Amino acid sequence: MKANANASHTKFSFSRVLHLVKSYMNTLAIVLLLIIIGDVFGMISPFLIQKIVDDALPAPAIG
Repeated sequence: MKANANASHTKFSFSRVLHLVKSYMNTLAIVLLLIIIGDVFGMISPFLIQKIVDDALPAPAIG
């Protein structure tokens, strides 16, 4: 009986929170998109720095 009461309480709490979040859904989507874009640029920058360093500092001629 207690598990059933907890399930209904959780369902009520989730629906209440979902109702509050619905009005901010567009803002949350924009923030999530900006976070993903920032992460992509964060992953690209080491490759760009590697390319710059490899071109600016050529390997010494051996032989």
